[in-house]
Amino acid sequence: MQSLSELGFERNLEIEKSIDRKNITLGLSAESLRSYLDVLEEFFSDYSKLGDAPAGRALADFLKYDKLSAREWLKKVLSQEELYYLENFEATRSKIRETLSGRSYRRWDFIHYMLGLVEESCCHQSTREAIKSSVVMALESFRGTVFQVIETQEALTIYLPGHRHVIYVADEVGDYKQKFSDCLVSVVFNYCNCAPLHKDIARQVNIYSISVKNERGRFERVYTSDPLDWCVSKLDKLNYLLNKSREKSTYKDRLLAELSECRNDLELLRRDKSAYAYYQEDRLSLDAVKKARSKILNCAAHTQKLSLSAVTPEFSTQLYSIERILKLAFKSMVQRLELHRDIMFSLGEIKRNNTLYVASGVRGKKIEYAFGEENLSAMLASNLKCMHSRANNISIYCEALVGNGRSDIKIIQGSTAVAVIECKLARAGANVSDKVVDAIDQLYARYSENEYANAGADIQLYFVLFSHDKDFRAIAQTVSETLKGYARRNNLIYDLLERSENGVRFSYTEDRGDNFAIKRRVINLVVCNLEVEFHARAKMRKNLKNYSPFGN
Repeated sequence: MQSLSELGFERNLEIEKSIDRKNITLGLSAESLRSYLDVLEEFFSDYSKLGDAPAGRALADFLKYDKLSAREWLKKVLSQEELYYLENFEATRSKIRETLSGRSYRRWDFIHYMLGLVEESCCHQSTREAIKSSVVMALESFRGTVFQVIETQEALTIYLPGHRHVIYVADEVGDYKQKFSDCLVSVVFNYCNCAPLHKDIARQVNIYSISVKNERGRFERVYTSDPLDWCVSKLDKLNYLLNKSREKSTYKDRLLAELSECRNDLELLRRDKSAYAYYQEDRLSLDAVKKARSKILNCAAHTQKLSLSAVTPEFSTQLYSIERILKLAFKSMVQRLELHRDIMFSLGEIKRNNTLYVASGVRGKKIEYAFGEENLSAMLASNLKCMHSRANNISIYCEALVGNGRSDIKIIQGSTAVAVIECKLARAGANVSDKVVDAIDQLYARYSENEYANAGADIQLYFVLFSHDKDFRAIAQTVSETLKGYARRNNLIYDLLERSENGVRFSYTEDRGDNFAIKRRVINLVVCNLEVEFHARAKMRKNLKNYSPFGN
């Protein structure tokens, strides 16, 4: 990259002069395309002569910002020749930026891009060395991306520490070797689909995706958090193969019946997922997946009693692969179920350790020295991060962007948001009702709507109301009245689903007309009342003067 002409852009001073005249006479600014290109060519000249890092950075910094931008009104007054020249310049500038700075992707876009590239390389390259070469070449085009490629007898491993992700390309049938317990792992099986998935893979909890080759030699990518579509399609294929065989036996009929029953169970589970708050119903889903796995293992046992004309070697292999994929899905469900336990445990630790009292560090332990709302949500997030720090595909984010706002805590499983936690602190004199309404509206009307276009019901919603030395009964009464009041104000149906000493689990349901499904959100509200001036509070509770249980 020595000059603009080498990039296919030939300068035309007459056209530049004409564009500048229209821009300056018709517009408010005095930006000059000709002057911009003169300076750009000077930077190019320095870069081609010196070829060092400072010259490259100077050129990149000059191009980093749109110091010359073609506005829409200007494009409308240009001739076709001038417009083509300007668009060619903009395309060339983008090409230079990409060459100097490397392409820019967000985390998951980058990971999905790399997965696609690895799968494509495995389809077209016959040797591991060729696959490695194409992957390394692609990674080097992302300037600043740190990576490590590790070769073993069983696999080619691409380690992306900045993204905490590993792509494990297995081209030998053998045990799955897990060496990166602090990362998410995408496994690419670079062999035909007649070989089973590794046994050990079903024991992991941080498998993000699995790529397997189909009968056409193309890859099918299965995300372990939601593999039902893939499993149903595979069962359909096995049913078809079995029906096509001419063998007649009771074993075949029994196998067909069990496969059909298993397929229908998974289809119902998949349908429920799209219709209801799936993650709130994971307990039922766990039972369904358990039964499906058990039936599939029974089917695999039946295949041994059938002749090879009815069941190919691929048949039982596919059954075991489906069972192992479902086992990973089962573990994902367990993780989501355990989130509630983990959140409650973390809040319990804050209360149990009397964190505010210890952390205030000031004699007298006054409330004004206690932690604020942001500190409390950060402490909760820190506790959760410690619990999910290794060998897990759960990530905790503070002040995470959701729509046009920021939730206090967002919990991601793989690349999917599974929970949002909003924290509020009711200080002395604060209006508790206002705090509750703010949090509930954020969770119900904003965060669960804006995280996904059509999957808000899948997210677990939590509202944690912190308070300092408050009378719990007064808080409880205010909370109950406010939840019902918000429902009345917004024409929602309020249902109390579950209650405990320190919280409630409830739902809001909204009718969206005949043509749309109802909107239903389940929210977990937890009150975390913290002691600061506990001596004063204890003294008030123990003062029995003028007190009678009979009101005399």
